[in-house]
Amino acid sequence: MKKGFTLIELMVVIAVIAILATIALFGLAKAQAAARDTSRQQIMNGVRTALERYFADNQAYYSATNDFCGAIFALVGGGYLTQPVDPSDKTNICSAATDGNRYKNGAMYVYISTASGGVYNSYMLKLAKESGGYSHFYSPQ
Repeated sequence: MKKGFTLIELMVVIAVIAILATIALFGLAKAQAAARDTSRQQIMNGVRTALERYFADNQAYYSATNDFCGAIFALVGGGYLTQPVDPSDKTNICSAATDGNRYKNGAMYVYISTASGGVYNSYMLKLAKESGGYSHFYSPQ
C-alpha cells in the first residue's frame, strides 16, 4: 500500500487553495471599498447639514458652482463643519479652497449651486463612488 501524496496531488491542492484565497481577497477588497463609500456618504450628509445651517444664517447657499473645496472651506471657516477626512488615507479631502471639485482616492466630490433672482437657493452634491455608481444630495427647496 502506498503512503503519502504524490507531487502532482500536492500541487493541485495548493493551486485550489490559492484560487480560493484570491477569490476571498477580491471579495474583501470590494467590501472595504463599499465601507469607504458609506463613510463618504456620511461625510456628504454632514456637508448637506452644514449647507442648511449656512442657508439659515445667510438666506442663500454658498455661491460658487463646481467648487466643492471652496464650499468646504467656507463652511469650515464659518464654523458650520469640521474639515472632512477621506476614509482611504485619513487626510483632509480638500487641502486648499482652490482645489475645486475634488477627485481623491477613487471618489469624486462635486458641489453645484444654482441661483434664481440673484440668490443661490438650491444646490446639488454628487459623490462618484469608489465602488461604482453615484449618490446625489439635493437642497430641500
